[in-house]
Amino acid sequence: MTYPQHAEAWRRHALIKLSRAGVSRIAASVGRSQDDRTLVAALVHLSRFGRYSARRLSAFRLHRVQSRIHEAEPAALSYGLNMLVQTRGLVSAKRVYARLARSHDAALRTALGNAILHGTVMRRRNSGASGLRGVLWALDELCRVHGFVPDRVTTNIVLKAALRWRAGFNSARLRALFDYLVREGYPAVPRYSPDTLPFASPSPDAAVAGMKLPMPPEPLSFFRHVRPLYKMLIKAFFVREDVVAARLLVGILKDVECIELDRKLEEKRSRASGDELEGWRR
Repeated sequence: MTYPQHAEAWRRHALIKLSRAGVSRIAASVGRSQDDRTLVAALVHLSRFGRYSARRLSAFRLHRVQSRIHEAEPAALSYGLNMLVQTRGLVSAKRVYARLARSHDAALRTALGNAILHGTVMRRRNSGASGLRGVLWALDELCRVHGFVPDRVTTNIVLKAALRWRAGFNSARLRALFDYLVREGYPAVPRYSPDTLPFASPSPDAAVAGMKLPMPPEPLSFFRHVRPLYKMLIKAFFVREDVVAARLLVGILKDVECIELDRKLEEKRSRASGDELEGWRR
């Protein structure tokens, strides 16, 4: 059950999930009830062509439909821009982004810019050094031309592109990269601190040389920023067969997660006791 005013948003969200999962027949049947000039209808048509085969054929329709959109769910806009980068390239996505950026707040502009950057990373031909250069070039242009403001998610996207470059980021450089992140404030307690780095790298700054890695002052969120990044690093260590480093990072992640869960539980108890005290006062 849901409120009538929320039905459209739920239907749109369900269609996005169906399109992402590749359930094209169900998505197409549900999507027939939608307005044909919405982004969701374009995504449904996009899913009919299969996950990889003729996706580029429907990208022209996606670009045409998305270019007319003024108001839509943020998830729909982000997913559409991500797909647009992977199918038609960065130029088309930036044209849509330039129009959307004028009519939305800073938080949504950052989310849409991150969708473009993530689509750039996930393009099948963008791997290795070219993939890292491509996402850094796209980031620089978004900041310089469109006033994009990076956040911690942007940092994770750039690091994701770096981890896909196995030759440039071997095990030793990944260790130095993690030391650099810990020194910049990423959690590794209670075992380590910015003064006692996990891998004791002699020069952590060398790991990010030439990358222009964004480090915004935004507070770190464990579930939104830290955990996804640490899981990517653990996988990268295993891929490079550095089992010792991977297991060390697994232990750090477990410790940090326990601390975060305890903190949230304590906050919940404090809120509950405060509400109970306020009830007694009334």
